[in-house]
Amino acid sequence: MELDIIAHPGSLQASQAHARQVEAAGFGSIWWTDSGRSAYLAATAAALGTERLQIGTGIAVAFPRSPMVTAGLAWELAASTGGRFVLGLGSQVKAHIERRYSAEFTPPGPRMKEYVESVKAIFRAFAGVEKLAYEGKYYRFSLLPSTWSPGPIDVPAPPVYISAVLPYMSRLVGEVADGIHVHPFHSPEYVRDVQRKAIEEGLARSGRSLDAIMFCRHYIASRYIEIVRSFAPNAKIIFDTVDLHFVREEREATLHNNAAMARASAITRSKELGVVAHSDVTLVVSEFEKTLLAEILPTARVEVISNIHS
Repeated sequence: MELDIIAHPGSLQASQAHARQVEAAGFGSIWWTDSGRSAYLAATAAALGTERLQIGTGIAVAFPRSPMVTAGLAWELAASTGGRFVLGLGSQVKAHIERRYSAEFTPPGPRMKEYVESVKAIFRAFAGVEKLAYEGKYYRFSLLPSTWSPGPIDVPAPPVYISAVLPYMSRLVGEVADGIHVHPFHSPEYVRDVQRKAIEEGLARSGRSLDAIMFCRHYIASRYIEIVRSFAPNAKIIFDTVDLHFVREEREATLHNNAAMARASAITRSKELGVVAHSDVTLVVSEFEKTLLAEILPTARVEVISNIHS
């Protein structure tokens, strides 16, 4: 099991130094929260100073920023971190949104639903999957000339989490989001008995299910695969390696004759092979990788899909 940490941004230099310390201490993720300083700037500083740490906003205040602005920031952070960024959004409270940010708040639930939907629609437009055409009551987007689009990136669109406490927002997690930020002052019983039930209701309402779950990158999968197994025991777990990271790291360590790099590659090897062993199927991009895994883990099911990211 790995632990995450919530952090308040300081100066860019201090935020980067803190992220490096968090990574060196072995934490799995750092979640920057909008406070007196920007969570996105702190995440950028952390991205430029770390290699394995998952970086997210936990949370960034949604409503004062246009979904287009938020999507653009998240898209660039996903690209610059190699897929390590998670976009976490929250509604904040009425007084702050209306009196500190001079933005619209009411109604927060339906507004957040459209916010997440429009951010994901913008992601698809950035990737060139579809033309931008989102029409809601609170948000409408229909213009994205190629000059103003960041264009496709080499990693998947960042997951979108939302903060939730009461049943409405918890249902919304299941309906439109990819994950949840529970309140720091929660209890395990409340999450299990109230929020989990609401999330399942949201999944049913949206038609989504947990029949198959794909993990991308071992540092994401190693943190969450056991949780996913307990939550959805019948779901098929698919592990998309992107490439076998430990192989690349071992080669780099040998090339540079670097003991520290060798130790780091050993940690990556252990985590990555652990995920392969606990997945129903693992996707690799070459026959070499498939053969290598067959020698190390002969019972693992491994398939080659070389163009999954094209």
